[in-house]
Formats: sequence, C-alpha cells, structure tokens
Amino acid sequence: MPDAVWFPAAGVAEIRTEPPQHVGPTDVRVRAVASGLSAGSELLVYRGLAPDDFPPDLPTVDGNFGLPIKFGYANVGTVVEVGSDVAGLEVDDLVFAHHPHQTEYVVPADFPIRLPNGLPIERGVFAANLETAATVVLDAHPRLDEAVLVAGQGVVGLLVTMLLKRAGARPIIATDLHERRRDAAIRAGADQVLAPGDALVAQVLELTSGRGVDVAIEASGSPAALQSCVDSAAFGGTVVVASWYGTREV
Repeated sequence: MPDAVWFPAAGVAEIRTEPPQHVGPTDVRVRAVASGLSAGSELLVYRGLAPDDFPPDLPTVDGNFGLPIKFGYANVGTVVEVGSDVAGLEVDDLVFAHHPHQTEYVVPADFPIRLPNGLPIERGVFAANLETAATVVLDAHPRLDEAVLVAGQGVVGLLVTMLLKRAGARPIIATDLHERRRDAAIRAGADQVLAPGDALVAQVLELTSGRGVDVAIEASGSPAALQSCVDSAAFGGTVVVASWYGTREV
C-alpha cells in the first residue's frame, strides 16, 4: 500500500495509505526516491491561501485547490513496473515526474522524464524549478547587455539568475532578505546583490545611471517586492511576475 501526503486542512498535513493502482499497457509504476517541497505554491496550498476554485495545471492533481488535497510536483523515483506496450522506459530507470508526495504511483509512460545516468538524485528534483525558470527567462526576453533585476533568490530566483547570465544580460542585480541567498546569487552569476528595503529602488537607479532596469523579475512571492520591481523598471521596461501570490493582496 503506497503512502501519500495529504493536506486535509489549512496548516495540517497527514500521511494516508492508498490502495495500489493497476498498471495498464501504456503505464509505468514509479517508486519515489526523493520528493521536493515547494516553498512557494505548496506552502500557499498548505496554509489555505490558494483560491479554492482555481484549477491546478497538473494532471496528477484532481479537482481544485480546496482542502483536502494531495499536492507536490517534484518527484524523482525508480521505475519498478512497465506496461506491456511501453517503449522507452525500463525497470530501474531513474525518472522525474510532476507528481505529489507519494511512495509509489502509476502514471502514463509518456509522463515521466528519464534522467541521465549518473545524475545526482537531488539535482533531478529541481527539474520542475528549472522548467519554471526557463519559461520566466523566455517571457522576459532579455537582450545582450540589458540590465535585469531579480527579486528573490530562492531556488527559482537562483536558477533565473544563472540563465540570465548565460543569456548575456548585464548587469544582473539580485535582491533577497537573506545574506546566505545573496551570497549564493553572486556565485550564480549576479553582478550586484542588494537587500530589499526602502532604499532598494534608489540603489537600483544608482547602479543603472538613473535609468532603471530593462527587465525586472519578481520571484520572491512578496507583493511588496513586486512593487519594487515596477518602481525599478525603466520607461518601456518589462516586469515579469514569476510568483503566485494566492489570495494575498498584490
């Protein structure tokens, strides 16, 4: 019997045992090895701050975000059974799947992504976050030598910073409340790091000769940070919202 993590009420989580699912001809059974916790959307759901009637965009999450709900979307596991018509996946393959926290589950064979041989499991968990970061950078569409502000240097923010560096943005200005994350942002490719606060916008303007940034990306989940991004953007600049604020006012 596989175990799954459910949120039955705001601020409460419990492990429930579920009956094993049948593996159809085009399905695979995956046994989880690691499951990543989201500090953004998942905590909104856990705290009851996600709109109840908002439809999830993951096929593994049924219904809406109303409690109780089984949530999570960063699961790395090992294939333990394959259907008779499955090609491309084999038993013992290491895969990533957008699936809630669960010890074992059955999904269509085209749903998991087979991970490269030798990839550390903890890196595989970040596949969902990297997908998000890549989408954010594509939406931001930074050009060579354009100034970019990234508010928030959590997992997604750091990945965005790394991708911006590879895209040729300059300078990349990162901001975060925590010193440890600001230090990580420098290692990820940021040119300048700032602490958020009343002086942030003035500091961004100083670093950009009074013009402001061409692109501002909000990746912290803070409505106040979003306002700082808007205020830091140059005339005609782009502001990209990479966060989900749930029912919190923006």
